[in-house]
Amino acid sequence: MLHPDLQAVANDSPVPHGCQRHVQRAREFCALYPDARVHEPYLEVFGSADGNMTCTVSRVTGRPVGAAAGFDITMAIIAAWVDGRMIGQRQFLDEQRMARQVLAAKAASR
Repeated sequence: MLHPDLQAVANDSPVPHGCQRHVQRAREFCALYPDARVHEPYLEVFGSADGNMTCTVSRVTGRPVGAAAGFDITMAIIAAWVDGRMIGQRQFLDEQRMARQVLAAKAASR
């Protein structure tokens, strides 16, 4: 699914990262939030007529390891595709809101 020349940008970072770093970041996220999931059906899905660009908006939930509650946020991804593989990605995820929700859940469980 990922093109080896993938260039991904997370949130407002001005510096894109490549395919290996993208996979590493995803693994790190999943280690912190092992039950994280993107809910289907997506809230919105848009695609260019030629199929080379997509935009998805989805609900993402997850809990930190050992926590009773976690986060419930919206994520948007704009992607460029070549031969059915993602070569470009812009991810928009409200990390501050996610952190606030996780901290509030931890505080409520004490």
